[in-house]
Amino acid sequence: MLFFVDEIGQFVGQDGHLMLNLQTIVENLGVACNGRAWGIVTSQEDIDTVLGSLSSARTNDFSKIQGRFKTRLSLSSANTDDVIQSRLIEKKPEVQGELKALYRKNADILKNQLSFSRTGMTLYSYRSDDDFVRNYPFIPYQFQLLQKVFETIRKAGATGLHLSRGERSMLDAFQYAGKIAANKDFGVLVPLYWFYPSIESFLDTSVKRTIDQAKEKPTLNEFDIFVLQTLFMIRYVNEVKGNIDNLIRLF
Repeated sequence: MLFFVDEIGQFVGQDGHLMLNLQTIVENLGVACNGRAWGIVTSQEDIDTVLGSLSSARTNDFSKIQGRFKTRLSLSSANTDDVIQSRLIEKKPEVQGELKALYRKNADILKNQLSFSRTGMTLYSYRSDDDFVRNYPFIPYQFQLLQKVFETIRKAGATGLHLSRGERSMLDAFQYAGKIAANKDFGVLVPLYWFYPSIESFLDTSVKRTIDQAKEKPTLNEFDIFVLQTLFMIRYVNEVKGNIDNLIRLF
């Protein structure tokens, strides 16, 4: 018998007794199934990070429960781009030739416009026509950069802890931006600010209010708001400075 418990961090943070109940369920299943029961527990956060928010007494209690479950796996979000490429933007055979032709025609322009300099992280552009087909309408560096954006604004306290750093938030953000691109002309590339609405609902009120109030100022136009949204998204990413050259490439 196999059963899953998803988002264990929520249970730990809300009520330590729920973990004791989980232990009881697993032990009873083990008896009823003659030791042939598997329980798999997942968490968006490293469990040690979750325990850091608990009191010392509750941490000790939970550590004893952890001792009953000796097999621990670490699941990384390093290959989020593969998940998005296969689930959201896999191309039909009939359009792959068109995309390759589009890339070959504009390869030199893309190389110049998407090349960053003096950044603390390597932001990749397209490496070949096949790479263009796999990633279009997104740019390869966006997978790495957006994950960094999620991590940094979360650590800075600009969002609640319910904003995930892994595949779920990334999939949602890329799906939202992809839907916008679907209504645009063939050949359009997704700018960074198209990802902003997907995290807007997670932002603290004080942060969101500042950007919303900017929209009401008659001296600012729509493009100014897009610049503001982009600057906010990279504000806590120390490796990417909000200078003119970087902003041009992010747009």
